[in-house]
Amino acid sequence: MSMLLPLAFAATVAPAAMTQRAPIGPDIVSAVERGDYAAASEAAGGAADRCTATPPAPPDYCLDLLNAAATLAGRAGDYAASERHARRALAMADAATPAGHPDRATARNNLALALSSLGRPDEAERHYRDALALYEAALPPGHALIAVALSNLAGALLDSGRDTDAEPLYRRALAITEASAGPAHPNVAVILNNLAASLEAQGRAAEAEPLLRRSLAIRTATLPAGHPELAVATANLAGNLQARGLTAEAAALYRQALALQEAALPAGHPAIATGAANLAATLRTLGDFAEAETLYRRALALRERALPPGHRDIASAYEGLAAVLADQHRVAEAEPFYRRVLALREAALPAGHPDRALALANLGANLQAQSRLAEAEPLLRGALAMQERTFRPTHPALAATIGNLAVVLHGQGKSGEAEGLFRRALALREASLGASHPLVAISAANLAGNLMGQGKRVEAVALFRRAWRLSSVWPDAAHPDRILAGWNLAEALAGDTRAAAETRTLLRVAGTGIRDRVAAHPGFDGAAAEELRRYGPIFRAQVRSAWTLSTR
Repeated sequence: MSMLLPLAFAATVAPAAMTQRAPIGPDIVSAVERGDYAAASEAAGGAADRCTATPPAPPDYCLDLLNAAATLAGRAGDYAASERHARRALAMADAATPAGHPDRATARNNLALALSSLGRPDEAERHYRDALALYEAALPPGHALIAVALSNLAGALLDSGRDTDAEPLYRRALAITEASAGPAHPNVAVILNNLAASLEAQGRAAEAEPLLRRSLAIRTATLPAGHPELAVATANLAGNLQARGLTAEAAALYRQALALQEAALPAGHPAIATGAANLAATLRTLGDFAEAETLYRRALALRERALPPGHRDIASAYEGLAAVLADQHRVAEAEPFYRRVLALREAALPAGHPDRALALANLGANLQAQSRLAEAEPLLRGALAMQERTFRPTHPALAATIGNLAVVLHGQGKSGEAEGLFRRALALREASLGASHPLVAISAANLAGNLMGQGKRVEAVALFRRAWRLSSVWPDAAHPDRILAGWNLAEALAGDTRAAAETRTLLRVAGTGIRDRVAAHPGFDGAAAEELRRYGPIFRAQVRSAWTLSTR
């Protein structure tokens, strides 16, 4: 699943001393209050254009309108227009207000918001830092606009992979906003969301959950039903639940969020793409690969139309699509998408960025799935080295890379070295996700398979049994992880005549799941045939198991 991005918010314009500004019209205010950002953006942009059609008097007369047009274009998903309005506002602020005036900071903040949305975090960070310095010099300590600048700068750091640097800025922004505006102010909800994103990026999802629930409660209490920001809060809570293995609950919330976005936003809004991609990631985990693929393709098409080439969100959409193709064993088809993700991130992100490491690890895992082990090993070792420099030692992302490297080594006959890595991956997931998380079952089964290959059958069977027990988190017998867990344990028990009845039961449950998967396909299409081909050995094993029982 794509990592959650922080929800930045624009500063309100600091009042100018002894000057008159063009008012923000009631049509704009009304559209914002009901969450119709497309209408608000169109009205604000038109008002700003009319205001600036002739040289304004005083020279900063149109500044508030330009700032509003920049902010609202961003919320409507038109990031190019947001940048255009923000640059006009910045030029006006610098020309018409004295050095150090807070309005200069506001204009820089709003330009940085546009640049961040356009996938240019380094440029955004420079303007955010300038805005913060201006606010701190011009305003008293604890002013609300200082909190805005802190939160937005933290968002730029988070976008750049510096999640530990972002966290203290978010905490400082939260303390200022709670003290100045009260604990239930809408801006508190925004900063709570952003702070939670920084904790999740550090692998601290359990700490983030209460912050996200509080953020959602504030927004529910302060926003009208159907407001698009309710979708943001709902989706962020869903992402947290997904990361912690509560997948069914997450899927329900993601569907709710996507429905809110589709009802409230224009059809091509980038936020709809994010909602579709988030739901797709959860459906992947639930084993519904067909719907997940459809949603990922929709997200990719929306982002390619709405965002500039090379944008980070386009790379994320390619990554999700590649992953769901790999889930369906279409690994050769997935490879060019993984390569494109790596190329985009290497071009856009600094060396050592966590997303570059993830792209490298994903390509390595894809090559491993194609049995191209010699090609996969250096990629996975490189990704692991990058992640170990960036992440804390217990970060859950390490476990996936370590586990994939272990699979490669096991396939190369380096069983002893692989065993150590399999054990490390299992321990990491137990420590970071909890002993009952579905990913723990995968790590346990991987270690068990390695031990079986080394003749360590007793420990291997115990681990396969554990994986089977943990797979019960999927109540649907058709889930691929549940089918695989039962199959693995049945294969491990196959040589033990005392376990013949248990083996047959395991295979019967797996067979039921396979038939349910095939039945889910309309007609008997190619995907259904592929399901039967992939799981054919289970049905052959059922025959052998029945024969064993009949000859006892």
